[in-house]
Amino acid sequence: MICGVSHSFSDIYESVHACYQAAAALDTEGNASADGISMFEDSILLLLLKNALKGVPAKYYYTEGLTRLADHDASSQVSYIDTLKAYLDNNCSIAETARALHLHRSSLIDRLGRIIQTLGCDLNDSGTRLAMQIVLHADQLNETV
Repeated sequence: MICGVSHSFSDIYESVHACYQAAAALDTEGNASADGISMFEDSILLLLLKNALKGVPAKYYYTEGLTRLADHDASSQVSYIDTLKAYLDNNCSIAETARALHLHRSSLIDRLGRIIQTLGCDLNDSGTRLAMQIVLHADQLNETV
């Protein structure tokens, strides 16, 4: 059994929104939920991305730097894009990213240096990081659909 859960509501007129939220939770998380319960709260980012993309592959939103990383990944066993995504998802923490990727700290630092050089942008800029995170999450969404 699979269940989509909306926000709680007390006004009957809000039931339309709650129904939309429950259906959206099922649409974005339903098959991935281990316990069969999909919470709207957990699906907001994927829902926003899915609606924003409207079927357009996320790779169309890649910067030139991300395209260079993807080209590297196509001919290498080491995925720079996965490393970058892990680094961004771990709030740019070297220790947390190294732990998540099962890498030695110095190996991660060397790899990040090559990634930053290939990207040709400043990852210290919050807007740049946010844009990359959104595109990389959207790319992950395209892979699961």
